[in-house]
Order: sequence, then structure tokens, then C-alpha cells
Amino acid sequence: MGKYCSNCGKELNDGDNACSNCGKSTETIKPVEGQYKTYAIVSLVCGILSLVIGWNNWVLALVCVVLGIVAIVFAVKAKKGGKSGMATAGLVCGIIGLVLSTLVAACIGCFACVAGGFRNAVNNNEYSDILNTITNTINNSITWTEK
Repeated sequence: MGKYCSNCGKELNDGDNACSNCGKSTETIKPVEGQYKTYAIVSLVCGILSLVIGWNNWVLALVCVVLGIVAIVFAVKAKKGGKSGMATAGLVCGIIGLVLSTLVAACIGCFACVAGGFRNAVNNNEYSDILNTITNTINNSITWTEK
């Protein structure tokens, strides 16, 4: 079974580098080797950023989730080009950054919900007895230590 030109359909001979009819190259286009290195660099940078910037703000934590995913995707692409320590490091950093930033975003979100619910309950005087007991206990402890 022979090969045919993808451009004009003419049958190609073995070893032809171009179609004799239309001149189209018969070699498959391969990515430049430097492209895999670029993928590895992008993976590593995104992985490191996903580990570093998302610790104090839930919006930044969500950005770090995206950066972790990008790091993983580019590391997989870079690994297709061959072994690369930089791609492996980007993959590891991306996975760790994704997991940690997801946990941080979830914790901050849960804390915000609980704090908001507690604030609403306090504003509606639902916890006034508990707060009065805590306040009296603290005041009694302070006056006892002053004596």
C-alpha cells in the first residue's frame, strides 16, 4: 500500500521528501526541540508561582489553582519531547501548588462563611447570653488578678 500526497493525492515513491506533482513536503512537521524546553520553563514558573502567591487571599488562591493546572498541562507537553528534569520539577510543583491552593481557597471560603454567619447571629442577638457569659467570665478573671 503506497503513500499519497496530502495536498494533491498523487502516489508517492518511498523516500520522496516532496511530492513530484505539487512540491509539498512529505515529512511530518515536528515541533522544534526548543519548544519542549519552553514548555518545561513555563511549567516550572507556573508551578513555583502556584506554591508562593496564594496564601493570604482566596482570590489569589484561586489564581494559584489555575497556575497549578497550567503547570501540569505544560509539564505533560514538555515530557512528550523527552526526559526533562525541569518538566518534572514543574509537574511536582504544579501538583503540590494545585492541592495546597485548593485547600487554602476552601479553608478561607469556609472561614468566611462561618464568620459571616456568626456575625449575623450576633447582630440578631441570638448569642447574647453566651457572649454575656464569656464577657462576665473575662471581667471576673481580670478583677481577680488585679486583687
